[in-house]
Amino acid sequence: RDHIGDLAYSVNANFSTLENEVTYLYDDLPRITASKGGVNGTNNKVHTAFEEGHSIWYFRAFDYVGVDRETGAAQFRNHEGKIVASSELTDEDMTDIGSAIPKFTYGITLNLEYKGFDFTAFGTGVAGNKIFNILYRADSPLRNSLKYYMDNAWTPENKGASMPAVNNVATDLNFWSSSAAMFNGSYFKIKQLQLGYTLPKRLTQKVAIKDLRFFVSLDDFFTFSNYPGMDPETATTGNNGGAGFDIGSYPTMKKCSFGASFSF
Repeated sequence: RDHIGDLAYSVNANFSTLENEVTYLYDDLPRITASKGGVNGTNNKVHTAFEEGHSIWYFRAFDYVGVDRETGAAQFRNHEGKIVASSELTDEDMTDIGSAIPKFTYGITLNLEYKGFDFTAFGTGVAGNKIFNILYRADSPLRNSLKYYMDNAWTPENKGASMPAVNNVATDLNFWSSSAAMFNGSYFKIKQLQLGYTLPKRLTQKVAIKDLRFFVSLDDFFTFSNYPGMDPETATTGNNGGAGFDIGSYPTMKKCSFGASFSF
């Protein structure tokens, strides 16, 4: 907090870390499994699990490792560490592919004041978390998810793609139950940008007003993230063990507000 001439400014920031691990379960209960896909009735095998030595409610899925450059087929790592095709997988090959709990949470607020003008910028973010996009499919109606897959799908002309050929996986339940549909959930969102102006007291006092301020505010307008879904902030469910499952939740609404405040 300081000033440079007529410009006054302040910066507030916070940063926190979180590491968690299940340290004990009963001997006759090695793993607690939550509902498949975070919600009942979803067409995938991914589920969250509560297990000693892992993060609370970690994602349990197949480990997708890439594409066969010649055929465009999906490849996976099984529980023995071998690279195999989808048809060779069993439920025993499902493994820990990350957690919905962020490892880092942070925020920053900037305030500026200059000759009656004031400006506030407030942003928050998280990092180190995963999101499983249930609607991420080659035939998905969600534009962003579909575009991401199609832009990265294998073709004879694009053998260096990160995603397999559409025909190879369109109906492959194992592929859509793998880390191929798991995304980095990190984001930084500017929650508010507000610009205000307070009229000089010499003017407002003539009409018996102590303070009169006009402002315009942009809320939740800008999100910086590589997540291809609608909104990484709302990509979750309220179910027990269902954090981090994107079932198409409505994104945070962008708002533009104009207003005035006054006091006598």
